[in-house]
Amino acid sequence: MQESQDNKKPEEKSGKPAAVKKQTSTVKHQAWKPLYILTAVVMLLLVAGGVYLYRQADINRQMALQAQQKSESLETLQAGITRQFTQLDGVISRLAGEQDTLKRSLAELQQQQPQGNEDWALAEVEYLLIIASHRLLLERDVNTALSAMEAASSRLQAMSGPDLIPLREQITADINRLRSVNTVDT
Repeated sequence: MQESQDNKKPEEKSGKPAAVKKQTSTVKHQAWKPLYILTAVVMLLLVAGGVYLYRQADINRQMALQAQQKSESLETLQAGITRQFTQLDGVISRLAGEQDTLKRSLAELQQQQPQGNEDWALAEVEYLLIIASHRLLLERDVNTALSAMEAASSRLQAMSGPDLIPLREQITADINRLRSVNTVDT
């Protein structure tokens, strides 16, 4: 009986008819079809993801290169600015020294110059005395000479200084002498 079972058709061994077996194999192939599609989609997604990541990495490399170039440019600018500040500090120091020298020179000049308008006032007094002398000696005009001497005396009174006292006394004495002169009516 074993022979009879061994001699049976393969359909009969499994106990399924051949048509059912064909359907089963088609169903098996159809069951794998979504898996193939899913695998293909996953592969496409992986390839697209790889391309995307490559492009992002390239963009990141370019940005890093630009950042490095800008950093180097910034360092160069910073070095230039530092150099300019150093130069400006030197110029400022030199100008401060020159300013101190000028201040000292100005202070020396101010010390050499007499206080106020003393020189001008003394020149004015001298001029008034010269006018009085000319009027008196050349024109014998006592009144005009007296007016010029009184103006000189008042200008001296406005000035302070002990060294002017003898000059004031002399002018006052001359004014008194001129007042005592009899004027002749002409």
